[in-house]
Amino acid sequence: MSRASESRVEYGVIGAGALSKRLIGQLPRKAREIGPVAGVSYRVASRMANALRAGHAARGAEELNSVPVILFHAPDGQMRQIAALLEGAGIDWKDKSLIFCDCEVPG
Repeated sequence: MSRASESRVEYGVIGAGALSKRLIGQLPRKAREIGPVAGVSYRVASRMANALRAGHAARGAEELNSVPVILFHAPDGQMRQIAALLEGAGIDWKDKSLIFCDCEVPG
């Protein structure tokens, strides 16, 4: 494997709640495969990145535009709030995947 492919960031995370205890936190991965971690605030994003022991806190959901796959998790009570953050981020969805982890897609 080349050094370039080793350092490639594959995933971004947006969410709320205890991610380390959910599917996202249990996925086998190398820390460098997760890049931006976004939440309702930078402080929350920082806590999530620390709990995951991967990625870095994003100042805004716009930073998720840099990754090909976005992992999404939110408890039922925060689903619409997190979805609204993602919607307002101006993400270019061409060739990008959004994966809902341990939650239902909002209707």
